[in-house]
Amino acid sequence: MLNDSFFQKWLDQPQSPSLYPPVPTQGTDPQGDIELVTQRIEAAGIDLTADYGDWLRIGFALADALGESGRSCFHRLSRFYPAYNQQECDRQYDNCLRSNGHGVTIRTFFRLAKDHGISVSVPSLPSKPSLPSPAPSGNQYQEGFRDANDGTDGNDGKLLMPTFYGSVKDQLPPFLQKVAAISDSEADADMLILGTLAAISACLPNIYAIYARRELFTNLYLFVTARAGSGKGRLSLCRSIVDPIHEELRAESNKLEMDYREEKERYKRQKKGEGIPEPTPPPIRLLFIPANSSATAVYQALNENDGQGLLFETEGDVLAASFGQDFGDFSQGLRQGFQNEPISYLRRTEREYVCIKQPRISTILSGTPQQVTNLMTSVENGLFSRFLFYCLDKPLVWLDVLDEGDGEPLDDHFKVLGSQFFAFYHSLQKNARIKIRLTAEQGHDFNKHFDQVQTEYYAIFGDDTIASVRRLAVSTFRITMILTALRMMEDCDFSALRHVRDDDYTTAMAISEVLQQHMLRVIKELPSSTSKVATGQAKEPLLLKAFWDALPEEFEAKDFKAIAQKVGLSIPTAERYIRQWVDTRLDKVSRGRYRKR
Repeated sequence: MLNDSFFQKWLDQPQSPSLYPPVPTQGTDPQGDIELVTQRIEAAGIDLTADYGDWLRIGFALADALGESGRSCFHRLSRFYPAYNQQECDRQYDNCLRSNGHGVTIRTFFRLAKDHGISVSVPSLPSKPSLPSPAPSGNQYQEGFRDANDGTDGNDGKLLMPTFYGSVKDQLPPFLQKVAAISDSEADADMLILGTLAAISACLPNIYAIYARRELFTNLYLFVTARAGSGKGRLSLCRSIVDPIHEELRAESNKLEMDYREEKERYKRQKKGEGIPEPTPPPIRLLFIPANSSATAVYQALNENDGQGLLFETEGDVLAASFGQDFGDFSQGLRQGFQNEPISYLRRTEREYVCIKQPRISTILSGTPQQVTNLMTSVENGLFSRFLFYCLDKPLVWLDVLDEGDGEPLDDHFKVLGSQFFAFYHSLQKNARIKIRLTAEQGHDFNKHFDQVQTEYYAIFGDDTIASVRRLAVSTFRITMILTALRMMEDCDFSALRHVRDDDYTTAMAISEVLQQHMLRVIKELPSSTSKVATGQAKEPLLLKAFWDALPEEFEAKDFKAIAQKVGLSIPTAERYIRQWVDTRLDKVSRGRYRKR
């Protein structure tokens, strides 16, 4: 299931300091101060957690100030809520710990206490500088969803899309840590990591796995979308990582072409009776396939490069323009290539039938939201479900473009990484095939997770997103394969069977959960009239998601009505969905009492 960070990272973005002035503080004993104020809250019997957004902020604040030791305080404060559930409270605090605070500090806790009439006069308060939290205003779910999906950028108090880098950076393979080392924000780090994963996904020879009882390779399709001038152009840095492979193939192709021309001249100059056969044109060797090629040229390039290829375009309109031409529409090939299914075509000139049995094509695109729409107009478009989407939101801040810094230029940094990957690529070429496999425990968790996500999305959105969920599972599995392959750069272990490490599995799943949220935003921005999510009904499903997650394992009618009001869902709507969920997601224990399945 999607974790609560879907809302946490939207609810707790900092706004203008003037909206939420900090409590004046002095001193150096934050733990003692928190305990003192908590005791005052308990003595007064006041519930600070009635508003869901405030409950999240308290969790963030305690996690930021006290870490794991703040858990008991979180429970003590949460118990005043009528529908308090210990397991739900623990789960929420776990999420807060993983979120790294997202800008919320203990000052927020003191401010909320003061707003509820609790004295916050204490000997000390933490002096750690940070941006304050936003002032409560209206329904936090509705405001958070509206702001995030309007494409706002956080620079005027609006909310940004969630990121994954902060939660996985310490467990990434060293190669990806070097990739992210030059990032200027967590969103930028996410983009560079995803761009690198997608780029090298086209360049991992002899790496495979079994998925749904068929051979699966590592290829990913990625689309980074952002407004113009927001920094998505840095995605092109990832091209340098695999550029040496392309250059080697081009050098080989040029040599073959020169040899062919010499043989062609010999053939033309031959004297009668020499019997020199007409030479065959050599294959065009390359890695990067231009997106503005004809469909036949793309398929021929794949065929002449053992099925391997990478479409890398920083303007998504280039591909959309090709698809708009009869001769350039190779979208069907991309659909088949995603699952490594055979692609066949006829070469008219040679009257030759060609079948690429196991294409291994990867795709990296970037563009504005409008360019996404130009390429795929709805979720029913077969390409949509095959892409991973990342919505790059960055604050509107002017960077010092003249500051050269102390380190090497970014292009040089990635060229060094390219040299390292180039050597690893040749090592893979020299070895036999390597099978990547999840452990039994990981496999159980993987199937359980995506079964839950599929059930949840079907209940909320209907059929519209099922294909996207299933193919997100495929891409997530491929990310585990790529992370495992990158570990071979460290240990040089090219054994015929490699199991995925637990830290790489959790990294892939963390990335996947964030990408689910980015996918939903892109769906909402599509103009399709057939998608519930894209026709203005998206707000209710997201409130419904919050409603479901907030329900305890067992509850009564009064409980779900209170939770519905807390998240901003009308009681009649909540009652309607409770009735729909009986026998599919809920068991009716007794009259007015329900249990989650």
